[in-house]
Amino acid sequence: GLLQAAPGERVVEIGPGQGVLTRHLLGLGAPLLAVEFDAEAVSYLNTHHPGLEVAHADVLKFSFPPGPLALIGNLPYNISSPIFFRVLELRAQVRRGVFMIQKEVAERLAAPPGGKD
Repeated sequence: GLLQAAPGERVVEIGPGQGVLTRHLLGLGAPLLAVEFDAEAVSYLNTHHPGLEVAHADVLKFSFPPGPLALIGNLPYNISSPIFFRVLELRAQVRRGVFMIQKEVAERLAAPPGGKD
């Protein structure tokens, strides 16, 4: 669908949790790296998705691998904005990003400058 990794791109899933989206991403055929902060989720991913590369890390401090990246994730409300700023820092590497965000965050991103949103 929306995230079609090109040859040479690495897919990075931000915050996979229990891996609901992860199992579909594994079928893309591109190298997949899951970056997860929660230790229990990391353990679950390692148990249920053997062979998946999982980084137990804070995505805001994570050292992303070199080369072109395609990012995907269902972003938590409380850190959506900091994650977007992190993605902007990586803009030379990030070729595409597909994110699910809460409606309030989307409205804020789409709001014209100077408004209350």
